[in-house]
Amino acid sequence: MADRNDSWFQSQNLTRHDSIRTEADLYDAFQGPGMLSTNVTLKEVVRNDIAKVKTYFSNKFESMRQSATGSKSKKDILMTLTKPFPIVKQGLNYKLEYLSFDIPAGLVEGVLKIPSALAYALLAYMPAHYGLYTTLMPPFIYMLLGTCYQVSFGVTAIEALFLGESVRGVLGDEIMHSEDEVMVDQRVQFTLFLSMMVGIWHLIFKFFRLSFVSVLLADPVMSGFSTGGAFIIATSQLGGFLGISLENSEFLPETWIKAFEHIGDWNWVSIALGGTGLFLLKTMQILTKKYLKYPFPWQIIIVVLSIVVTSELQLDSKHDLKIIGEIPSGFPSTQIPTLPDIDGKTKSELLSESIVPSFLVAMFVYVMTLSLGTFFAGKNGYKVEASQELLAIGVANILSSFTQAFICSASFSRTAVVNNIGGKTSFHNCIGVSLMILAVTTITAQLFYLPKTILAAVVLNAVGPMMEFEHGVKYYKTYKPDFFVWLLTFIICLFGGAMFGIYSGVGLALLIIIFNSATCKIVTLGRLPGSTVYRNIKRFPMAKEMPGIKILRFDGSLNFANWEKFVSKVQALATKDTHTMALDASAIHTIDSSSLKGLIQLIQSFEKNGIKLLFANWRSPKRDLLERSGFYDHVTDDTIFLTLHDAVLYAISRHPEYNTDVHVDMEPSTLVESDGHVWHGYHEENPKEVELKEKTDM
Repeated sequence: MADRNDSWFQSQNLTRHDSIRTEADLYDAFQGPGMLSTNVTLKEVVRNDIAKVKTYFSNKFESMRQSATGSKSKKDILMTLTKPFPIVKQGLNYKLEYLSFDIPAGLVEGVLKIPSALAYALLAYMPAHYGLYTTLMPPFIYMLLGTCYQVSFGVTAIEALFLGESVRGVLGDEIMHSEDEVMVDQRVQFTLFLSMMVGIWHLIFKFFRLSFVSVLLADPVMSGFSTGGAFIIATSQLGGFLGISLENSEFLPETWIKAFEHIGDWNWVSIALGGTGLFLLKTMQILTKKYLKYPFPWQIIIVVLSIVVTSELQLDSKHDLKIIGEIPSGFPSTQIPTLPDIDGKTKSELLSESIVPSFLVAMFVYVMTLSLGTFFAGKNGYKVEASQELLAIGVANILSSFTQAFICSASFSRTAVVNNIGGKTSFHNCIGVSLMILAVTTITAQLFYLPKTILAAVVLNAVGPMMEFEHGVKYYKTYKPDFFVWLLTFIICLFGGAMFGIYSGVGLALLIIIFNSATCKIVTLGRLPGSTVYRNIKRFPMAKEMPGIKILRFDGSLNFANWEKFVSKVQALATKDTHTMALDASAIHTIDSSSLKGLIQLIQSFEKNGIKLLFANWRSPKRDLLERSGFYDHVTDDTIFLTLHDAVLYAISRHPEYNTDVHVDMEPSTLVESDGHVWHGYHEENPKEVELKEKTDM
């Protein structure tokens, strides 16, 4: 490799850096002297903010005007007017060959919904037929407004569990487990009201652009809740499976102990029938996956067989087998959900107690639906609109609550079936809804002899995929804080209930964020040989430090919680030989007023000790904050530089006597990081790889 000049010490060749090195140079060169001013008045700040708001709305209106005026055909005008209804676009672009995919997908989806709707309604502490009601209006509304074509919208196990636990947290165990008609009506009424509130939250997220709140339910929280929820769901089905009356407890081991204490009351006919149904479901699903191209709805076969066996052998009367019993036939009545009258609680108390649970359920439903929709949309080559999804699930849950349907979400298992069969558009919902209309109007009488143990078997069969222990292992290997969030959520779900599991997981995740914000991570940088690149000297030991110059980088947010640590750490890094400290500000994400005050104190402290503090690589939003805060009034023009290399060059020029004995690398060298990553293209006179023992962040 040919020799080349190193610009490190040859200041006479610094044409690129000589004229424009600092922020002041930049302003003087392009905006005139004196433009770097911190004398910004409150009036000017307010005027600038108002101008930004006006510009924002002006751009929005201009975009809408261009969309309207750009419509040259009737089809364009129709597309503009029907933008909130993605189904119109699908209809205009529909092809006849799609019917061969959408019809079978909708048929299988509808058949799968019947047993799952009946079973999952019990998870929400609702009578079984409310599960059927929830398969009517919600998927139809989502079909009109949703943007994921393959999504199967309806009753799901995990959301039903979350809803039921939320209601139980407000109403208490007595009402939730009672078979008294009055108390059943109370929990049904409150469940429908809470479902409406969930939809209202979705619309609030939509219109106030608050979809970011979903980040509170981080992946470890949701995974831990799903894993713990699998145990809660399975435990909730013990009573139906064993054929006994078993009151559930938030402390799951207590429920397990109670089940064994009542071993003498176990209904062995119920256990045999449910166990057979569960075994057949598992076996046939394994065989189907191995030998058939598409999934088959074995659940409906098991349900039909169990009804025939129970009715023919009169298992309900001869062996006291618990059955569903009479289910109202026909469509549900329409009414606006209201709060129930409950002894000991006013309606205002019920309303206030339902705000937080409905908020969390709304976030959970949104995250599940959006993540599932995004996944399957990606597999089929199109994108999901997050804002439109909020509108779809919000309107669906609000209007559906008027027709006695509780909250809905996207079902992973049914959506996977629709996708595997090849459903092309949202019109598969038409077939599924039509099948459900037939179900609630014609077959409810035939469901009279459906054993509850079979519904328990259907639910138990579905909890397997919900257990995500492999996620916990992944979090442990990759990022320990995520693992502890996952573990805490899972454990609290087992021993404290689903709601407390969510609360604790979210709480710990927020504490970790606060802790990370309060930590102060400063790394010492050195120059890589033959370059103007600066890297962590612990990760790159071949990086050279300059005598008398300490080059630092702060990684993270500089705020009120960590600025004192920041100041003390930077001061501690200055030795008796240090004449200049250069801080790379490129990795400072945010900065607040408290930390700005700390920076000024640090500058003044160093000046008293004869040390010059330099800054480089401030991002534009941070420079705006520096200017508005009056920071520039406390520093000279030779303090803030455009690049870190410019700052280092300036530091060297101030004290050249410190650097006369520094070896200048003329050739690049091979770099090997502590994780084994090799950066090729750098060769010393005697090339060799440097083994790094200490692994730190770059």
